Amino acid sequence: ALWPGLAGFLSVARVLHRLQNRVEGRSSIFLELQVKEEDTHLSITAIGPYTLSGLSEFLKRAKAEAERRGARRVLLDLSELSGAVPVFDMLVLAEHFMRIWCRSTKTAIVSWEGGLDKFFENVAYNRGYLAAVVPNRQAGIEWLKT
Repeated sequence: ALWPGLAGFLSVARVLHRLQNRVEGRSSIFLELQVKEEDTHLSITAIGPYTLSGLSEFLKRAKAEAERRGARRVLLDLSELSGAVPVFDMLVLAEHFMRIWCRSTKTAIVSWEGGLDKFFENVAYNRGYLAAVVPNRQAGIEWLKT
């Protein structure tokens, strides 16, 4: 007999695995990516409508830019995105972020209304990532300085 609750956990894990495979294999609506090197950090901005696959692809591209430039502090500005992010998408995105992003890169994420929130931050933080979801660029810059 299975542990009580284990069957439910395994079924959620299977669904997450399928969704992650779908995110990685599906063609994305590419978000526009703008990169600017600041004195204290690398700023990467996304512009466009929110889709799970689009934001997942943006995170991969942003990671590649941060690595290419040797950035240890990154501001991901998502404030120009539009559309609501379902809670389950946030979990999938947080898991995706953790698989591709470097743990030692301090990352502030400026979200948009209806976008990523403290749930995303808590999932990443609880797994050892230096990430914060902040309300605006200034709050993100201040957090990166700490």
